[in-house]
Amino acid sequence: MPFVKRKIEPGQIRKHEKDSTLVFEEHSEVANNALVKALKQLSSLTFHAEDIFREIENEVKSISQ
Repeated sequence: MPFVKRKIEPGQIRKHEKDSTLVFEEHSEVANNALVKALKQLSSLTFHAEDIFREIENEVKSISQ
């Protein structure tokens, strides 16, 4: 069984941030909320990708020396 370094899970894009029982009033609120949460998830994903590539770079440098 592989060792897990990072756990990445999709977030709830459509739910209200403060309380899941709250309902959005307008379509624009839903759209804006979904876009903001999607951008946050992409930002988190790029952070993890950068970390993975940094580790790979360090391993290649240590092997090549």
